[in-house]
Amino acid sequence: MKLSHVVLALSLALGAGSAAAQNAPPPNPANPSATRPAPVAAQASGNLARYIVGPGGRVRGFALNNGTVVMLPFRAGGDFAQRVAVGVPVRVEGFSMPGAASPVIFRVTVRGADGAVLAARFASIPQQSVRGTVQQVIAGPRGGVPTLLLNNNVTVFVPHEMTAQVTPRGIRVGESVQVVGRGTATPQGTGVLAEQITFADGTRFAAALAAPAALPAR
Repeated sequence: MKLSHVVLALSLALGAGSAAAQNAPPPNPANPSATRPAPVAAQASGNLARYIVGPGGRVRGFALNNGTVVMLPFRAGGDFAQRVAVGVPVRVEGFSMPGAASPVIFRVTVRGADGAVLAARFASIPQQSVRGTVQQVIAGPRGGVPTLLLNNNVTVFVPHEMTAQVTPRGIRVGESVQVVGRGTATPQGTGVLAEQITFADGTRFAAALAAPAALPAR
């Protein structure tokens, strides 16, 4: 083959490759759920500087005088705002997302200067103890085991704090479990956020949903 033919062939090949690269769709971004960091324990203290009110008028949380934002448990804001005035010193324990641009604490237990609990996760939800057989396992986006459907119309939600413990063992359909946690029974079924799961073989997993002093005696 003549040199001119070789040069022409290489030019055509490079041109086609360049055009394909320009016309190719951009690479898909990574799945956020696969790289999203897990929440970490967080604490903060300071004076309540202002309340955060949602568009429907519900108190969603508050900001401390050091800039930390505290998101209150669902439906706890109204009662909390009636009892705790702006300027009162508080201490907060909960979780935050690492690397966040501004400090936001959620899943909180809020205490006053004297240590008394002012608000806590799930404190208003009654304790539930249920038994049943696993009918279906609903895995989360990252392969964890966040939800179990039992044969007696009970739905068990496995919190993040417990998922990492339970997932390596695995949960099989047909297994008998006993669940202790916080939940509500309705005509449509019972929902329980697990604090403890015990299997028929004696394996037990537990995770505190809030500081022990933040919840009523069980």
